[in-house]
Amino acid sequence: MIEVVRHTIEDFESDYHAKGVKLQMDITSWALWLEGDRTRVAQVIGNLLHNALKFTEPGGQVMVSVKREESSTADEAPTGMAVIQVADSGVGINAEVAANLFNPFIQADQGLARSKGGLGLGLALVKGFVELHGGSVDVVSEGLGKGSTFTLHLPLMQRQTMAKPVDELANVKQQLHILLIDDNPDMLQTLSALLLMEGHHVTTAADGDSGLELIRATLPNLVLCDIGLPGTLDGYAVARAVRADPHLAGIALVALSGYGQERDRQLAKDSGFDNHLLKPLNFADLAKVIGSVSPLSPAVDS
Repeated sequence: MIEVVRHTIEDFESDYHAKGVKLQMDITSWALWLEGDRTRVAQVIGNLLHNALKFTEPGGQVMVSVKREESSTADEAPTGMAVIQVADSGVGINAEVAANLFNPFIQADQGLARSKGGLGLGLALVKGFVELHGGSVDVVSEGLGKGSTFTLHLPLMQRQTMAKPVDELANVKQQLHILLIDDNPDMLQTLSALLLMEGHHVTTAADGDSGLELIRATLPNLVLCDIGLPGTLDGYAVARAVRADPHLAGIALVALSGYGQERDRQLAKDSGFDNHLLKPLNFADLAKVIGSVSPLSPAVDS
């Protein structure tokens, strides 16, 4: 992983030099083995470096540090985490924005964003990738004008466990056809990008009526459907229509909702949903749901 971080930093050196922002490194000499896609790790680091440069004025500085952190409990063996920090001396982040910075599913007022651009979707993808790999990301800032520090925690693996048979590696990820139905364009764009990054085929619909048409036309493996939708069909109606059609048997249905009371979950189940995920989405929970869906059992015409 150290090699990936160093190469990503090198890719940004000319941009930092051109703007007059000092880019520094404090990287452990210990080898850190991360079970993940090196391209995605580079994208995550690159996104943080891009943001740091964007929000740091000429004459400022950005420090990238990488270290290993050991953690354990009384009942568990020690586990290693890679801790990657990107700290800038830039414009900083106020508390209200920081609370929602990684969340694309809440429409933040652009006036609350950092002074040079909106919140964007890049940080949401960072969060999604990190959570899918069992890690976490957070940001700390003392306020506007006081810089910010982004910290990634990613679980490490032992060097001797890295070699896996080819057939096992081939089964680590499964490609699904996933249909997203949601009237929030940020939700569709961000979640689509994340799922595409993971190798899935993704289609989208902004309302229940067109979503149901796509289900019938494309027979996806998995449908992620918002409950509150414009048009004549809400999410519950979409699920009931799917379950009433024998030609659509085998499609996995997952409800997306901002309401997570037991009665809300029961209503989703009664309508035909297999699962219920609460917004804002936890990407680790989403990964578990996706992992339970078989790519070999989409709906089949009979």
